[in-house]
Amino acid sequence: MTMLKKMLAAMAAMSMVQKAYTPPALKEALLDFGAELDRLRDELTDLRSKMEEGKQ
Repeated sequence: MTMLKKMLAAMAAMSMVQKAYTPPALKEALLDFGAELDRLRDELTDLRSKMEEGKQ
């Protein structure tokens, strides 16, 4: 499961009170952070693959 999906699931599980008091900017920042982590993970995977191809 990607980090973005985990963050979306965590936000969906929040109570109505928690959702009401969570600033929209914080929600947006968390989702952006999750997307960036996923992008970096994909980039690292690609780099590792290229390194392995270079060794062969």
